[in-house]
Amino acid sequence: MKLCDMLCLVKNEFKYEKKEWIVNVVLHILIFSCTFFVFSLAMSMNGMGDNYLKKMYKDGYTFFLNGYTEKNETELEDMGFYNLHFDGTRGSGTLDEIDSIWTKKIKATITGKDIWNEDIDEFILMLGLFEVIFVMLAILMIFLSINNLSNSFAMKLIRRNKFILMLSVLGYKKRQIKGLYYTFFCTRNVISLLISCGVNISVIKISNTYIGETLRINSGIQILDIIEVIGIFVCIETLMWASFRKVWNRNNENN
Repeated sequence: MKLCDMLCLVKNEFKYEKKEWIVNVVLHILIFSCTFFVFSLAMSMNGMGDNYLKKMYKDGYTFFLNGYTEKNETELEDMGFYNLHFDGTRGSGTLDEIDSIWTKKIKATITGKDIWNEDIDEFILMLGLFEVIFVMLAILMIFLSINNLSNSFAMKLIRRNKFILMLSVLGYKKRQIKGLYYTFFCTRNVISLLISCGVNISVIKISNTYIGETLRINSGIQILDIIEVIGIFVCIETLMWASFRKVWNRNNENN
């Protein structure tokens, strides 16, 4: 099958049952937009929390460093601590921001040490919990998207069964027919992705305006960069291809 023939067949699929694929594209725009927005929230929680706390801790955050000694001074400085003081196996140090505090805490815990501040640790814990919840919600939305696509695959192959048999009779290989429908669904996903990126940017700008006016902080929700968006999309496409193969094989077994 030549590329031009493939594109013509894909174009014809868009002419067939327009309402069905338009509804699915709208649904995936919503799912992708929510996924990107929740991922953006997860990646921005520490930054927004840090900006909010800085109104009360303008001179930085002082943490107790249990298990650290003067031998660890260089390591702590590399982590961003300054004003370091040690007393045996306990010390203290100051950080200018808490944006990456969980990385430091986890690293300290793994080595049997502890970094804590009794005044803001509960707030940091809350930020961490929200971050985990948002990431889990985003992953759930991705699987929801794949499940919806899987059902859409199955219905499409059932409705186009006679057309697929006709292509087989005309000499098209199963691999070519499968590529045709995968290209069709992939194109739909790209359309959904591009529109959802625009929707997500608009929603984040509106949200940041509201956050700035309500909480009086400069740091808002960060828009995902192009690499992060591509990474999420590649993940979705990989799962979609695996789902499509499963549905395709099951459909062929039934026929």
